[in-house]
Amino acid sequence: MRKTVIAILISSLFCALYCVCAAQEQSKARDLYLSFGKAPNKSAKRRRGSPGSRVKMELMRNNLLSLVSTQEELLDGDRIAFRTAVNYQGYLMVTNVGTSGKVNILYSGQVSPTSDMRIPEKGWIRVTGQGGDEVVNFIMSSEAIKEMRQISIPAANGGPALAESGAESQKALAQLNSRALDQGRDLVIENDGDETYALAASAQKIRAPVGFSIKLKHK
Repeated sequence: MRKTVIAILISSLFCALYCVCAAQEQSKARDLYLSFGKAPNKSAKRRRGSPGSRVKMELMRNNLLSLVSTQEELLDGDRIAFRTAVNYQGYLMVTNVGTSGKVNILYSGQVSPTSDMRIPEKGWIRVTGQGGDEVVNFIMSSEAIKEMRQISIPAANGGPALAESGAESQKALAQLNSRALDQGRDLVIENDGDETYALAASAQKIRAPVGFSIKLKHK
């Protein structure tokens, strides 16, 4: 009888330890993100945690607004916007590739540790057309992204585009996307509830542009 009780206690202990470890693993990315952002006045090298981004989505469907995961399956006619936050000082560019192959800029500018930014700031991204995966790329860098000077970026007030011609901008954008995504292979990407975290191993790793992709599922 005593051996049975001991066996049950040992089994329960292992189960408890497993649950604790699982819970720690699930919250690891969130904790690393929050830790890095808690000491903005310290140099990046001396801060605990990992630099990166947090992304979730606003979904407007049938005139009802909700916050959802980037894994949410989208329907034709849905309208979406991204709620994005970063825990580093630097730059962020958000792009997507249309069915024609054209790279579109959804956001480009300087960022700092803050609460959610809405992308786009006003209005919505409408989900239309053929079903499939729509890819949105997030490019992070603590240093200025030199390609920004070569890329035509529509002015916030709807005025004329900036920088060089469309063809040259598309070439620069495609090269930037490719290089950043290649450099971002080592990023830790983790979903936690309705939030997606993308984290670099250290501040040094985002001195040059690094990117990650979110695939939106369009039914």
